[in-house]
Amino acid sequence: MNLEEKSIELLQQELDQLQLDENKIKVQIEYAKQIANSQGIYSDAGWYSRAMYSLREKQRQIQKHLQEIAGRKKAFRRMINNSFERKFLQVCKKRLDKELYFDILRQVEDELNAIEAEASE
Repeated sequence: MNLEEKSIELLQQELDQLQLDENKIKVQIEYAKQIANSQGIYSDAGWYSRAMYSLREKQRQIQKHLQEIAGRKKAFRRMINNSFERKFLQVCKKRLDKELYFDILRQVEDELNAIEAEASE
């Protein structure tokens, strides 16, 4: 399944798991380095190479997930900014007194922020 086909919730879950995996690999590599420094016992070169490859691969996957999530959030914000409600408020600004306009604006912004927060979860 491509990243584009996955829900934002699933992408976030996968991102969390990838970050956990990345941290586990980093801990293992750091532990191997500490053993090498303190005891002079070096890990298997093949293991180290595979661990570094896995770390780079996890980081690449994390980057892809972050880019996909950010792209969707940006598209969602763009959609909100170009929405009917936004245009309606622009007309209201011209026709209504300031106090009423800003009351309407605050309410719309609160509702749009709530919708965006739901989409981000």
